[in-house]
Amino acid sequence: MLRLIGEGSIDAFNDLYARTYVKMLRTCQAICPNPTVADDILQDAYIAVWRNADRYDMVRGSPISWMVAIARNRSIDWIRKTRYHVHLPLDCAKEIVDSAPSAESKCFEFDELRYLDACLAKLGGKDERLIRNALLSGLSYAQLAARDDVPLGTMKSSIRRGLGKLQLVMALAASEQRENKPR
Repeated sequence: MLRLIGEGSIDAFNDLYARTYVKMLRTCQAICPNPTVADDILQDAYIAVWRNADRYDMVRGSPISWMVAIARNRSIDWIRKTRYHVHLPLDCAKEIVDSAPSAESKCFEFDELRYLDACLAKLGGKDERLIRNALLSGLSYAQLAARDDVPLGTMKSSIRRGLGKLQLVMALAASEQRENKPR
């Protein structure tokens, strides 16, 4: 949707506004309890979203996190500019949930993929190629069989045997890892 907004789609912007208005307003109000000022800050934040939608980078976070950060930063800038300080207890702060995967989970996922890649490399040959194709290409058994010009049953059996070998390689690698772990 941000890509469309970056290209100037008013309909996409209206849709985004309708979906995010409440969360964005609450973000502004959590920092600036003055309703009139919070509305002004919210308007400024949406103008920034409109102007910068083409610069959004999904690698750095989810769209709503990016937008909430804009609203939050605009609110903080307003407080700094006006020297308006509100001292509220920490319990008043609203939890802003980010649906994007955490850095920790991305690292864990990367480690798992690297481990799988190393185990597949140990398989080598036809087994490695078949499993990589089955896992990474998104093709069905039938499509893989047609692509390799082999019967469907042969493809299924070959992949099943390869997965059995991969399971043994992974078990061996896990065993070696436990043995090499410092105690």
